[in-house]
Amino acid sequence: MIPERIETDHLIFERLTHETIDLFDLYEIWSSDPGIEEVTEYLPWDPHTTPKETHDLLEEAEANWEVKEDFCYILRIPGSSEPAIVGITGIDVHWGRGLSEERAAVLTELVFETLDLDLLAVFTLEENQRSQRAIEKYIDRYDGQYDGLFRNFRPHNGTLQMLTDTL
Repeated sequence: MIPERIETDHLIFERLTHETIDLFDLYEIWSSDPGIEEVTEYLPWDPHTTPKETHDLLEEAEANWEVKEDFCYILRIPGSSEPAIVGITGIDVHWGRGLSEERAAVLTELVFETLDLDLLAVFTLEENQRSQRAIEKYIDRYDGQYDGLFRNFRPHNGTLQMLTDTL
């Protein structure tokens, strides 16, 4: 029911698995990619320090997909034999390339059209101003609403407060 691959004008969404990305390539990105510290500042994980951390996250993503708990995609930009990786969605967000709105459109359609769900909740850490601005745009575009703070929802570096908005 959930597509393992989705293509848009600017993005390729591929199910995150050991088959769709080399473990050591992903480890390299998640451990030392330029700007990784800034990217992970507002995410519920820190840069990886060992390939085992990356392996475990891939295993978790595959297991969560199988039990229909999470649907994690690797995001690539099309146009070459080895399309550039720009991020992960479902567990993580892609960062700083202006593609957030397109990602949101695809996932919103997936939630409402394919899964026929009634609610989509979007979360960010309270201090993540860039994500808050992006979410405000989603709310306007999809006639959503701001619902407030979930306290003690998901800890990150000692911070327990997160915002939630619904579409």
